Amino acid sequence: MPPTACYLHGVQAGTLPFVTGQMPVDPDRPDAPLPPSTATAVHGCRRPRLPSSTAAVVHGGRRSRRPSSITQQYALATPDLRLIVEDAGDSLQRTLFARIFLGWWRSVGWPSDERSARPRPGHGQGQRASADGAAASVSAAPRRPMQAAVQRQRQAASRRLARMEKTLSTERPSTIAPVCLVIGALFGLAGSFAPSASLRGIAWGIDGTALIVAAALLAVHCLRQDHPSVAAGFLVFIAGQALVLSGSAMSLEASSPLFAAGAALWAAALVLISAAKVMPRVVRVLGGVAALLFALTALQVFAGRTLTPLSEPLPFLAYPVFVLTLFGWAWWCRDPRPAGRATRNAA
Repeated sequence: MPPTACYLHGVQAGTLPFVTGQMPVDPDRPDAPLPPSTATAVHGCRRPRLPSSTAAVVHGGRRSRRPSSITQQYALATPDLRLIVEDAGDSLQRTLFARIFLGWWRSVGWPSDERSARPRPGHGQGQRASADGAAASVSAAPRRPMQAAVQRQRQAASRRLARMEKTLSTERPSTIAPVCLVIGALFGLAGSFAPSASLRGIAWGIDGTALIVAAALLAVHCLRQDHPSVAAGFLVFIAGQALVLSGSAMSLEASSPLFAAGAALWAAALVLISAAKVMPRVVRVLGGVAALLFALTALQVFAGRTLTPLSEPLPFLAYPVFVLTLFGWAWWCRDPRPAGRATRNAA
């Protein structure tokens, strides 16, 4: 017991005496005095000098700091409990609740033939209840904390964390995303060859809507996978595609400024998405080429040159590369792990 602790052998609440845990000590010296700190008042708390065998702890037939077995420890601690309970006018036969604190199994000396019947480490608190009356607690001289229980808890937490990381690393985007990417790519390419302005507007309207939905889903997925730059790229792509979509119903000449602004944002988005090592290398290369072509187109329009969405060579030549990039994104949705990790797992 720490010398500075305010220690009482027992406290009575109503008809129930609550007994403090007792150490296993040598009953051959029942008259040995308590340590000085156990008979003085600390912070106004006066502790009684009850008869207690707190002189020496037995270990293997000789006086030592700890007993050699849990059976011997329990036998040494019980007399102290009986003295305290009887002093309160009760008996151990009326014990309502008892708790035994066990230390590490080797430190309490389990016999080899009892190993099969002993409880598992980490479950060292035994509880016993009988009739109403006294409540007692006995301490079995714990030597060190339950290291095995702590280690098992840490291992279980590590396994749960590994399962969560595996689930996140193998989580695929919504199946709507690749479908919308393919629809957007096909309708966008079809609109470039539409025979009339009305069909072109319908095709590009479907194209823009599908690509915005796909980019939004992919942005959410990349945020959950801790790819913030790629998620930012898809958000920028949404902004650019919204500008291009707003000019789908206009004539080609009237939609030129909106298309130039959208192409500039397309280029920035493709750079953000392709710079991170998340997509396959081929898809990243295609995205970089498409970003360069769209950037050149936007610069020409911003410089005052009259270009339409179907002007040749730019931006018309950028569309096939852009479509292949969209197909690559859709293919990546089948296995959205980073390229390096996917290669290592395959190996």
